[in-house]
Amino acid sequence: MKNSANITLTVEDDGNGFDINKFDKLKGFGLTNIQSRVDYLKGNLTVDSELNKGTSVFIEIPN
Repeated sequence: MKNSANITLTVEDDGNGFDINKFDKLKGFGLTNIQSRVDYLKGNLTVDSELNKGTSVFIEIPN
């Protein structure tokens, strides 16, 4: 969604999820690359995940 103030993106799934406390220690490049790009655009990335319940990723970029 895009409005005059921000661009927002929300992605959710009902998959396996993961331990959010280990987010900074994940070895994969996917979330690390997303975080890097969001940081470059001076945005915010919020990840909410629960084991066996899924994951929600919310990105907000200033317009």
